[in-house]
Amino acid sequence: MATIRYATEDDLDAIDAMCAKFLKYTSYGSIVRPECGEVKAALKHVLDTGAIFVADKGGVPVGFLAALICPAWFSPTTKMAIELAWWMEEEHRVGTAAMRLMFSYEQWALDNGAKFICMSDLVINGQTPLGNMLERMNYRMTERTFIKDTSQ
Repeated sequence: MATIRYATEDDLDAIDAMCAKFLKYTSYGSIVRPECGEVKAALKHVLDTGAIFVADKGGVPVGFLAALICPAWFSPTTKMAIELAWWMEEEHRVGTAAMRLMFSYEQWALDNGAKFICMSDLVINGQTPLGNMLERMNYRMTERTFIKDTSQ
């Protein structure tokens, strides 16, 4: 069983490698091709200003959830927690580790004064695999994001 813990700088290479898989898995990867070291620098910033949780199996990160807390643009005195990325290696997607990452994020958000918690639901091949689960967990869809590649 994987252990859920806060990431450290020692985890950043493994998380960076998982981010590369995440980008290939999503539509973002067809548009964004980060420069060498760019993702790792961004992860370091999240580590310093927010939180990254890792699912650790035998000393090896096999999943992560990265998040920030920031003011809501429409109510600067209201803190909101935002999930930036949530990834589990495919061979570790069965079991409870992914959900325990999410529960750790939710508790961290509560402990740090977030009034509400935001989760993303990727669209993969026209499907939203997490939407129903998030709704069962009392999340409600508030907004959908569309992206347009302006580089072409």
